[in-house]
Amino acid sequence: MKDVKKFTPRSMFLVGFAAGILLLSHGHSALAADAPDGKTQTTRRYELTASPGAARINGENYDAILVNKQFVSPTLRANQGDVLEVIVHNNLDSALSLHWHGVEAPPDMDGAAGLNGAKAISTGASFTYRIPVTQTGTYWYHAHGGTQEQMGVYGGLVFYPPGVQYSDNDATDRVIILADHSQSSPHEIFQTFKDDHAQGQHESADIYTMTANGKGDQDRLTYDFVPGQKLHLRLINAAAMTMFKVSFSGPTPRYDYNMTLVAADGQPVIPIDTTNVTLANGETRDIMVTPNDKNPFQLIATPYSVDVMGNMGDMQGMSGMNHASMDHADMKHEDRDHDGRKRGDRDHDGRKHGDRDHDGRKHGDRDHEDRDHEGRDHDGRKYEDRDHEGRDHSDMDASPPPANIAKVYFAPRPGSKAANAPHAKKSNMQANVFDNDNLLAADATALSLAPPSRTIKVRLTGDMQRYIWTINDAGFDQSEPIKIALNERVKIDFVNESGMAHPMHLHGMSFRPIAQSGKALSKRNTILVADGETKSVILDANRAGEWLLHCHLLYHQMDVNGGEQMGGMLTRVVVQ
Repeated sequence: MKDVKKFTPRSMFLVGFAAGILLLSHGHSALAADAPDGKTQTTRRYELTASPGAARINGENYDAILVNKQFVSPTLRANQGDVLEVIVHNNLDSALSLHWHGVEAPPDMDGAAGLNGAKAISTGASFTYRIPVTQTGTYWYHAHGGTQEQMGVYGGLVFYPPGVQYSDNDATDRVIILADHSQSSPHEIFQTFKDDHAQGQHESADIYTMTANGKGDQDRLTYDFVPGQKLHLRLINAAAMTMFKVSFSGPTPRYDYNMTLVAADGQPVIPIDTTNVTLANGETRDIMVTPNDKNPFQLIATPYSVDVMGNMGDMQGMSGMNHASMDHADMKHEDRDHDGRKRGDRDHDGRKHGDRDHDGRKHGDRDHEDRDHEGRDHDGRKYEDRDHEGRDHSDMDASPPPANIAKVYFAPRPGSKAANAPHAKKSNMQANVFDNDNLLAADATALSLAPPSRTIKVRLTGDMQRYIWTINDAGFDQSEPIKIALNERVKIDFVNESGMAHPMHLHGMSFRPIAQSGKALSKRNTILVADGETKSVILDANRAGEWLLHCHLLYHQMDVNGGEQMGGMLTRVVVQ
């Protein structure tokens, strides 16, 4: 067994404006409390603890942050109108902060330490987050600041309408969190990305292993289903650097299972029947699936790439973005000789990248060449060997996708039979669902027709060769905040000049993308802006405070200059 490499949270990068991260735990309680209007409301209380530890993924050890001794963080649930109370205990050797992604949390509870008077939780200390739940839908929370998020400090948030009864063990309502994990330290990852870009290459895919709810594809995460019973799957992309395309596979055509997209970023959309959905970093998607036969099937989350034209259908099976078609001629490469230099021949402090030893394992050996992912039967092991009540899933790899994917298995509950239910037809389905004009608002009248008072231009900038990412040519410490009057309606133009795609996330508020079709789109808190593209949104600035606006690719939020950590593609939006 390989030993886990030791790199402590203190050794990780910290975003310049604040240190951050969080912890969590199983179990919650419901308490009655008096609301300001005199009515009784329910407090949903969770107590969470974060500690350094290790995770086992695909039979190998990974350094991790454990939440209540588990990997990854638990899902927290509440009803709209409740107060979500999370008591956080910090057992790490660095400060902690938790961001409630997509949630209208009070400014001082948003989780961006250093803004709105909020402070990070110091080592050995505790803090209680109190958040009135004003929304319904699927959201998530994660560590904010540093790189602790990619080590397991992320979890789902599910808010139900008032009075709806729910259970953490509801087999028809599943949270599936997609992520990427690495055995390399954050320092190694950051340096590798910088080296890749210095040589005009895309960000390396072999650094990460893809997971679903903390499990690799070989771990065979399995859920039961009853034929004819509708499944609500809440998909969350918590990955540091990977975007995903999600589809189904199995012995029968997946069109029979009627994948229907019903919500994006927690907001309901006019339902779309589709063969797949895509998720950029930070995004959530809700899909409904009704398996009508009793055959097992799989949910497949494959890393996808975005080329310079923003073609979301370009499946390259790699982490991050595709730079194969990029013109790097203007990126200061004229002084660098790349002729014939292979990536495996690059010298990092005397170490060839292909020969890098991670716990006795060469990095170049991690291409899984010795593992048969092309139709393997998982060593002939039947599921009865893993206490799944005798069910044989060896036939579930009928049409296997590439290796290094996230996968969730769905198996019929023992004794269940096929259901007599109508099947969706392929002709009624969209081949691909992504962004803008597809995601029409189910509440189209919620946005008034009042014109914006002004247009704010947000240029996504950077130096591709040096791997530096900025907004309007400035890092966080040098940037001027975007100032908006309270209740002002503004139009924001995201103009991507950087040469890579960026999922841009706004804290504290949602915006509504503007469709070329003129149709009303659903509200969002994250929007992917492809290279060379301009995307516009309408923002009603109805929440006073200091709110971060940043790229949700983890290593685009930071830059290293002379050993000092400085903010990268992030800035403040000040509403007052």
